[in-house]
Amino acid sequence: MLAHLQRPLQQGALAEPEQARREAEVVSLDELRALLSQQRPAPHGSSSDLSAFGAAARAGAEETQGDDTDRRETRNPTFTAGVYGKHAGQIEGTTLKLNRHAWSVNRLKEIWAAHQARYEAVAAQVGIPAELIAALHFRESSGNFNTYLHQGDPLGRPAVNHPRNIPVFHRWEDAAIHALSDSHKTGIQDDLDITEDTRDLAALGTYAEYYNGLGYHNRGRVSPYVYSGTDHYTGGKYVRDGFFSSTAVDQQLGVLAMVQVLRGQADSPMAGPDLVLGDRVLREGLRGNDVRELQTLLNGHGAGLTVDGDYGPGTTAAVIRFQRAQGLTTDGQAGEATIAALQDNPGRGQVSDTTEDTDITVSTTSELQGLDLGRALLQEGSHGEKVRALQEALVYMGQGITVDGFYGRSTREAVRWFQRSRGLSADGQVGPDTRAALLERLTGII
Repeated sequence: MLAHLQRPLQQGALAEPEQARREAEVVSLDELRALLSQQRPAPHGSSSDLSAFGAAARAGAEETQGDDTDRRETRNPTFTAGVYGKHAGQIEGTTLKLNRHAWSVNRLKEIWAAHQARYEAVAAQVGIPAELIAALHFRESSGNFNTYLHQGDPLGRPAVNHPRNIPVFHRWEDAAIHALSDSHKTGIQDDLDITEDTRDLAALGTYAEYYNGLGYHNRGRVSPYVYSGTDHYTGGKYVRDGFFSSTAVDQQLGVLAMVQVLRGQADSPMAGPDLVLGDRVLREGLRGNDVRELQTLLNGHGAGLTVDGDYGPGTTAAVIRFQRAQGLTTDGQAGEATIAALQDNPGRGQVSDTTEDTDITVSTTSELQGLDLGRALLQEGSHGEKVRALQEALVYMGQGITVDGFYGRSTREAVRWFQRSRGLSADGQVGPDTRAALLERLTGII
């Protein structure tokens, strides 16, 4: 990381979306190029040079990763925790809506096909996924390589738009590395543990929102810079500095939609981070699978919560009651001590008879005795009595799902929760191992 480029963030740089870029300190162009020339085949490398450089960078990454590529990505951010927690809770199941963005999608693919090596060369320098860099570039200047990545102003002349106080660059790569290497950007990147290979969309969405500015986040609004082109964004846009229009609709693709497209996942729902209870300190306002696990454990102590993965006031109150009963600090946050106490004494997995979105409430243990889960593989799209039996078991263990005999997305996520809690592969399918663990768990609590 170009350490000498890291400068303090000027106060107030994140005040509004259009003012989201910091005023960078002036750095000599010759200085920057001298540093780059130490790591590139040539200071003015050709397209083939960049291709070779990108290939070498990927080969080096693969060599150092080894068997780590399948490991679960975990994060425990500090100052970015609020924004990351928001994205972690709302990304799961988000789908793309690209009909009105057909031209942009095709243009994005064309640019990626022609210039992927250039994005990968910059990615290798700054440690950020190439697809994210391409998406930021498309948002800022529709992928024009004659502009600054900072804000889309033309290369080769002083910047006019914010940030203005940046060096004059003549090569897109030099300007892009400068834009991504100031101390604030690298601080966000490090806090989110983002690397060139990061797949966690919540982390990438958080980075993109900071890159554009926290105007939408601070006002509780969905950022089109991040979510335009998905079903999570329906409208609303800052049409000029400090002025938000609820009727305006962003016409550009959002960063996460572009990342999905470039990764060949345009037809797949977005997946949230696979957070396991204990990965982070949980507090009010956070969402995620780990919050669902916490709520389920609290229900085992009679909390009667809806297991929805949303750490709201009810979950805070339930945590305080449990902490008070255990003689712990009653701060309403689920940290290491509180989680350990819950896991050491998980209770009976009770569920409230008022759990929302549940058609059948399991109120007596006799209803669960002799449940037949069958022998066939149960997975998303399955339906019938075996699925209904599975859903009844999951509801009894605290999962707020509908018992309707159809294996939909909510049932899949509840199964993934159970699999993680038993140390199984969280594939969301009920095969022999998961079926045996379910029956074992029910035997232990009935």
